[in-house]
Amino acid sequence: MAPRDDVSSTSGQRGQGDSLGSPLGRYVAILEALSASSVGLTRKDIELILGIPRTTTLRLLDNLIAEGMVRESNRTGTYVPGARMVRILGTDRTWLERDVRPVLRALSVETGATVFLARLIGDRVKAVLRETAPQAEVTLASPGYNFPADTTATGRIMLAHSSPAMRRRIYAALGKHGQERAAVAMFHEIVAQGYARETGEHIPGRSSLAVPVAADSAWPIEFALGLTVPHATITAHETDFLLGPLRKAAARICVGMPRRG
Repeated sequence: MAPRDDVSSTSGQRGQGDSLGSPLGRYVAILEALSASSVGLTRKDIELILGIPRTTTLRLLDNLIAEGMVRESNRTGTYVPGARMVRILGTDRTWLERDVRPVLRALSVETGATVFLARLIGDRVKAVLRETAPQAEVTLASPGYNFPADTTATGRIMLAHSSPAMRRRIYAALGKHGQERAAVAMFHEIVAQGYARETGEHIPGRSSLAVPVAADSAWPIEFALGLTVPHATITAHETDFLLGPLRKAAARICVGMPRRG
């Protein structure tokens, strides 16, 4: 079975050798992959993402199911977050499908861009939901893909709104000790202008813009809304044209976002 377009098997994913050596690392990797997919993952999907054999995958999944962290959907034959995992995450997937996907779909039609909701998990930015306009090119911003937090527009906007201590921890986890100091001026600029951008760092010829999705000022920002378009589109005029709908869509998402208590 070929992986669906919401499953990553490219270099965008975390390297398999850096965190999967221990049983705990494998369990965490499965839970991270499931939390980033809007439609669930098959056993084969999980094998491809983690690079582990079928017997190991089944054993890990059985243990996670027994603990209520994962459940198997009889209707689709996929694995999805279980009730216990949903409680821990504090994010109900129905919110994403019911409230967020229509907003993303409307935004993609209005801008002609690929649009996506991303989440900051640890030191990685993970695409959670994506919508692509009919005329837009499909990009790497598919649910299940993840990137180092400092290399994407969505990651930079969330880092810019993070505390200095959190940024230091994230840069240290990325193996970039001390580099956050050099990025302080960039983060100040991002906060002042209210958006972040990335120019052809992942896909040559394509650039991204991102704004924060902030429902509660008492909590760190962990979601961001982004869009990607051909690089030639990101002129000063077109940036202003794209930012208006992007910010309005982010505000609409905030209305229905589950609050943390």
